[in-house]
Amino acid sequence: MKKALSILLATAAALIIVGCQKDPQPQPEPTPQESITVECHNGKMVGYREGHLAIFKGIPFAVPPKNELRWKDPVEAPESDAEIICKKFGHVAIQATDGTGSEPAAASKDKDEDCLTLNIWTQDFNPNARKAVMFYIHGGAYALGGTVDPMYDGRYLATLDSDIIVVTTNYRISIMGFMPLDNVPGYTDEYKNAGILGILDQQMALKWVKRNIAKFGGDPDNVTIFGESAGGGSVLCHLVMPSSKGLFKRAIMMSGEGSITSPRVAAVSQTDDGTSLNQAKRLMEITGKTDLTGLKSISQGDLIKALDAEVGYGGTLGGAVLGSLVSFPVYDDGPDAILPHPYEALKNGAGKDVDIMIGTTFHEMNYFGFLDKDLEITNPQYKDKYPYDKFCYWNAFCDYAVENFGTKGQGVKEAFKKYIEECPSDMDTVFVYERDPNIWRKTDLLSEMFFRQGSILTADLHSRHGNTFMYYFGVPHYGYAVRTNNPWVGACHAADVPYAFNNYDHQYYDSSFAAFRYSWSNAFIRFAKTGNPGWDQYDSKDRKTMVIDHEGTMKVVSNPKKERTDILQPVFLNYFNARTSVTSPNLGKN
Repeated sequence: MKKALSILLATAAALIIVGCQKDPQPQPEPTPQESITVECHNGKMVGYREGHLAIFKGIPFAVPPKNELRWKDPVEAPESDAEIICKKFGHVAIQATDGTGSEPAAASKDKDEDCLTLNIWTQDFNPNARKAVMFYIHGGAYALGGTVDPMYDGRYLATLDSDIIVVTTNYRISIMGFMPLDNVPGYTDEYKNAGILGILDQQMALKWVKRNIAKFGGDPDNVTIFGESAGGGSVLCHLVMPSSKGLFKRAIMMSGEGSITSPRVAAVSQTDDGTSLNQAKRLMEITGKTDLTGLKSISQGDLIKALDAEVGYGGTLGGAVLGSLVSFPVYDDGPDAILPHPYEALKNGAGKDVDIMIGTTFHEMNYFGFLDKDLEITNPQYKDKYPYDKFCYWNAFCDYAVENFGTKGQGVKEAFKKYIEECPSDMDTVFVYERDPNIWRKTDLLSEMFFRQGSILTADLHSRHGNTFMYYFGVPHYGYAVRTNNPWVGACHAADVPYAFNNYDHQYYDSSFAAFRYSWSNAFIRFAKTGNPGWDQYDSKDRKTMVIDHEGTMKVVSNPKKERTDILQPVFLNYFNARTSVTSPNLGKN
């Protein structure tokens, strides 16, 4: 059945040696058996043993940010000797009922503002050990997701090496974690960080780890933070934030970095075409509230209803002002900024003492193009030009994005035209779309501008001051291709996540890549333990990159896809600094 589409998409869209090991069959999570207790500063955490693993789920690391604490900075969990049962995941953060279908595991769970919990997996529990800590931050466009997603199950990674501890954390997302309140009547300085609360929640979790992880056998001085998409962008935020310095030693950014942030002016004001990205203003319009006191009185259920009203259920890529591709960490200028301009900070040496590893996938934007292939455009302005077929929405979006984003920065439009003319896509022969033979080139162009070129810039800037490693991931996203029945998704956004987690659940990867999965997971572990994943360091001259092709073959290549970078990198900052004021068209009504 065809579904109509209503989309207002914000411009910052969102928006992995080969060994050999017998591939085990995925098993259902067993019933928790023997308990294990660890005394932390805020209570006695009671987890459970599962074979050689010790597992703790739902550990609280902060005071629940609800009632009077709604939209305020996280508060450290107070000291306590109370017993806390940590045998199941905590609540999922407040979010829409996932109209994208991209985060179904998290969106279907109980949602609550009381969501600030983390989870720990470690093999051969030994409180006297000093194991490397791998701290994961989930993605979801800063608006969706949670640690309950089975793709982030830490047991698979922890099973690979007895000398690591895996930690995953929840944090406030969407309007609860990334909604500036500056222009709301009743605003006070208590709410000045409302646009970065999710980042501050992650920071509080890292502080909890710093204080308590030794009790679990972890080394508080050897913490690697890693994340994908919004999680990768979060990692970059911590890399440049002065207040996160010293909380981690290494960082891995997967398909996410500084380009998925927003200047405060774009997040709270009206754009040049008369629209607004002011989420607080839109929330007041939907709920009928007129000031901050009113917003704080909205029930959790009504907050979710407001999000669902904007995003729509099923078949949408984002939504309108409260949509999943509008929530971004808000940065400020000036010496007192908690989160500074990401690239300016990197240029000035922020994070220079932190080893980083960064990369993207071959076909990032293919993921967003086919979340739902059965969409019909109803807006008369676009309906005739893009009559219904399974590509009509993506065709319209690509055209609009390339045309409008290309006009907002000096030289960008010319660069986009040159790219489409001169840079073929390896998807061109996979599926030929007769209505627009360049659809894959446009899709790849958006992959470059939304993800890869920002990662290259990040690596270029950081490599001037610190150890840097780059990868480029081409193994197809097997699970997503099966779930969406779209063989052309390729190595789309998030294709590298299950391989990094050693996750052999059948819904995420093709079992023929078992040996590669094992080696790729170990590259992440090796980096966390030693600061080197097993290949040459990156510098801005040679740009040595570990390229993983569609068969899982790994090879270091200097400046891969150089022709793309030569065209786009010179104009990337013009594009980045301008695109925050662009919104995409309303293609129809649900």
